[in-house]
Amino acid sequence: MNEGIRGLVEPVPVLSPEESVGKALERLSRQPIPFALAYFERRWWCVTAAALAGMPQTRALMDTRLRQTVEIPPDLSMEEVLGILEREGGEVLIVVEGGRPLGVLRRSRVLKHLLDQAQMTRALAKEMAAVFRNSPLPIIIVKRRLL
Repeated sequence: MNEGIRGLVEPVPVLSPEESVGKALERLSRQPIPFALAYFERRWWCVTAAALAGMPQTRALMDTRLRQTVEIPPDLSMEEVLGILEREGGEVLIVVEGGRPLGVLRRSRVLKHLLDQAQMTRALAKEMAAVFRNSPLPIIIVKRRLL
């Protein structure tokens, strides 16, 4: 799995497609992440409280109208993930390997990760600039490929 993606995938509970909307809402309310997954119609579906709002409490998950969620393999690059999120417009992707869900990848986590990386890069650039500025000796950087 791409290291950038590995740390961003969040494990979520897997619900039975026969589970009732009421039971699913109860389980979702106890989770730190507001998502769960259910497998039916030969694919994984993302279950959220918002998707179940207004549904009869006794209805089975497989009889609800959940929004289709894109499934991705765990070895995609960050650029590929961003492209999929942009194209699909969703807030979450389901990460699946060998037919088994590893968890979900949320847009907000991807963007926060990229922002954190940009801030670390900026801080490193400032530190390097200070080294060059404060050095009593000239510093020359040579690109090895040119030698």
